[in-house]
Amino acid sequence: MKLSYRGVAYKPYHTTVAVQTGEVGGHYRGVPWRIHHYQEQPRRVNSLAYEFVYRGVHYEH
Repeated sequence: MKLSYRGVAYKPYHTTVAVQTGEVGGHYRGVPWRIHHYQEQPRRVNSLAYEFVYRGVHYEH
């Protein structure tokens, strides 16, 4: 999928996180909802740092 924002094209970055289904946490409109626990804590990859420019000043996020 090709995305763009204000004329700048970029690729979407999708993450998938493995979760373990837990016990029933309650009911919402008659349907039980379950608590989910991460199997591994998600980590942010530093190589995906974005460089921005605001009024000529470069910075990373």
